[in-house]
Amino acid sequence: MSKKSDPLLNKLDILAKKLDLLTTVTAAGAFQGKQLTESIAILLGLGLEPSEIARILGTKPNTVRAIKSQLSKKTKEKKPKLQVSSQKKEVKEDDE
Repeated sequence: MSKKSDPLLNKLDILAKKLDLLTTVTAAGAFQGKQLTESIAILLGLGLEPSEIARILGTKPNTVRAIKSQLSKKTKEKKPKLQVSSQKKEVKEDDE
C-alpha cells in the first residue's frame, strides 16, 4: 500500500509537518536574542541531533556539527586535570 493511497498515513504526514512548523516557530521565540552557539548548546543538551537543530534554527547541519566540536573542545579545556603524585605513601602498621 503506498503512502498516498492510505488516508491515515497522509494525515500523519500532515500532522508531522505541522508539528515541525510549531517546533520551529516556538524555537524562534525561545532563542530570540541568543547567540547561535548558545542556542545550539541548549538544544544539544536536550539531546537533539545536529540535523534537527539545524532545521529548528534555520542553519546547516555542518554548522551545528562545527559548533558542537568547538563546544566539546572548550569543555575539555575547562575540566581540571588530575595530578597523580609519583611519591608512594608509606603505610605504618601498629604492633600489638
